[in-house]
Amino acid sequence: MIIDPENFPRVELDFMNRVHAEEVAMLNRLAKLVGQRETEPAAQTEIDTLLDDFLAHMRRHFGDEEAMMRRINFPPYPVHKQEHDRILADLEALHAQAREAGETRELERYLLEIVPDWFDQHVATMDMITARFLQMQGVTGPDD
Repeated sequence: MIIDPENFPRVELDFMNRVHAEEVAMLNRLAKLVGQRETEPAAQTEIDTLLDDFLAHMRRHFGDEEAMMRRINFPPYPVHKQEHDRILADLEALHAQAREAGETRELERYLLEIVPDWFDQHVATMDMITARFLQMQGVTGPDD
């Protein structure tokens, strides 16, 4: 396990905590599969599928957060969106590179070392402030 779900930061909005918990579970599953790949060749297929799912989940997650921030004119929106864009662009570029070249080490290093630290810090800072501001504006989820 690369992220302890029990010690992962929580924010004031339940829907955000659920989305974060889903991504933590996906990252932990990816880490486990990467460790099993040498002894279980079928793990690579599951890694590829789960990575596609993880990227799609992040796109939806970020899109929902960004729509809510725009809707309430959240002042730090540009900075928050820039962080989303940066991490997603890095992951997508490394994913494309891994698919083209068949070399997954750099993508896996990024997923298993960089993303967990980024995610923890992002939730503990930017998402914490965003959730508090959304809650103060009466927004409790993407459909509000």
